[in-house]
Formats: sequence, structure tokens, C-alpha cells
Amino acid sequence: NPSSKPHIPREHFQGRCEDLKGYTYDVVIMKGGMAYTRTTEEIARHVGGKYNQIGTYIRAALLTLKIPAVPQPTSPAPTMTEKGKNEISKIQRDIYKEQI
Repeated sequence: NPSSKPHIPREHFQGRCEDLKGYTYDVVIMKGGMAYTRTTEEIARHVGGKYNQIGTYIRAALLTLKIPAVPQPTSPAPTMTEKGKNEISKIQRDIYKEQI
């Protein structure tokens, strides 16, 4: 039919992360519920493994659709140095920054 528009194939979204290639949310595919579940589980697995401190909480939030209570980290206490000063070591500061 000459009056109909030409068929333009739809580009399939792949995502930016190679680890999650093929796991996308798409409302037009068959068996959408299974694809949604698999995609959600795979994203949760990926995030839980990639982010050391907070990944566990993000994973739980994705799987349960509830935001878990995240405990606040305790600020490091200064300790006496060889020079007689109370200071927080670089290692303690770095650990605290990672926890925040």
C-alpha cells in the first residue's frame, strides 16, 4: 500500500552496564511478569555486589519495595598520637567516609 508509512524497526535498549545487558524493563514483551522479576533480581544482585557498604540495603529495597532502616555509622574517636595529640587516623577517617 503506497499510502502507508514505511516500517521503521524499533531500537532495543541495551543499557549502559555490560553486566546487566539484556536485563531491561519493557512493557511490550510477552511474559512481562517473568521479565520484570528476572530484571529486578539481576539489578538487585548487581548492586548488592558492586557497592560494599550500602549495596545490601539497596538490594533489599529493590526486592521488597520497602526502604530498610540504615544504621548511622559511629564517628571515629580521636586517639593519642606519638606527638601527644588527640587525632583521628587517616584509616579511621577513610573507613568512616566509606560508611557514610
